[in-house]
Order: sequence, then C-alpha cells, then structure tokens
Amino acid sequence: MGGTELGHSALRAVYRAELGIDPPTSLTAPILTYFGQDSVEALLRLFTMQGIPHPRYGQVSRLAPLVLQECAQGDSAARAIVDDIAHRAVNYALVAARKVDLLGQPFTLVLNGGLFRDAGGILLAAIQAELTGRAADVTLVRARYEPAVGALLHAFDRAGLPLDNVRLARIEATLPPNSLFATHT
Repeated sequence: MGGTELGHSALRAVYRAELGIDPPTSLTAPILTYFGQDSVEALLRLFTMQGIPHPRYGQVSRLAPLVLQECAQGDSAARAIVDDIAHRAVNYALVAARKVDLLGQPFTLVLNGGLFRDAGGILLAAIQAELTGRAADVTLVRARYEPAVGALLHAFDRAGLPLDNVRLARIEATLPPNSLFATHT
C-alpha cells in the first residue's frame, strides 16, 4: 500500500475517466506528461503492447507525490485514492494492534516510508480521520528513518557496537534527501 499502489490506482483512475466510467481527473495531464504520451490510449498501449510491460512501468511509484499533490488541489479521484489507502492502512494497523492487545488503550502508530514525507501531510491527515472513532487515543508519529536504517541499527546492536553521535551522524549523512521522495519527475 505504498507509492506503487498509489501509482497504479492513479493509472486506473485515468483509464476509467477516459472511458467515461468516472468523472474527469486532473491526474490525466501530468501522468501523460510523465510517461511522455499524448493520449490515454497511448498510455495504455505503452504498458500493454504485446503483453510486455514497458520498462517505465516499474516507475509507477513515482506517481505517488503527484496523487498527493492533486488531492491537495481538490481532485476527487486523487482524494478517493488517498482515502482508500488510508482506510486499508488503518484496517491493517488495527488488526496488528488487536493481535498484541493494544486496542482500547493509548498506543503509538509509527508511519514509515516515502509517502509520509509529503510536506502537506495529506495521507497523514486521511489516516488520522480514518482512525477517529475507530481507535481511542492513537498517536500518529512519522518515523525518523527508513526501515533499512532500523535494520542497520539492529545489526550494530547485535554486533555489540554502541550507537554514538558520530556513527549516527555518518548514517544520516548517507541518507537520501527528503526531496528525492517529494518529486514525480
């Protein structure tokens, strides 16, 4: 349910709007531009011609910031995508909380991944809204680091290496800038 899911949902929204199944969406023009296509039909062909997906199909996750941006600007298709992702994420989080007996008491839900670097907090707000009335006293926190950093810190711990400010500074110096995750071009 990360950026790839948002990207695929955006493509489906564009296809459905083109067919007249759903209302037009402001996602269409920037997605066509991103993939260098002049029509939705050409976009669809790009990914389905001869049954072999185009190499850029793997870049669908890079559409996620575009979806968040269009949602912030009021596009109803983008809003529906964000709300759906929030609903499903909360469902999984509440299942996990129930399995470890956290429901009914305050707990912290840590959100991780590039989607939560969104400067406007669109997805964060959608998750908070989804939690309202479903779980009492859940505090949402954006993780400071990606899961890979957690694995590295765990490896340090297992190896008996202390995590001092010097090591932490070196780790932080190697991390990609947040701006890497805030662009769809």
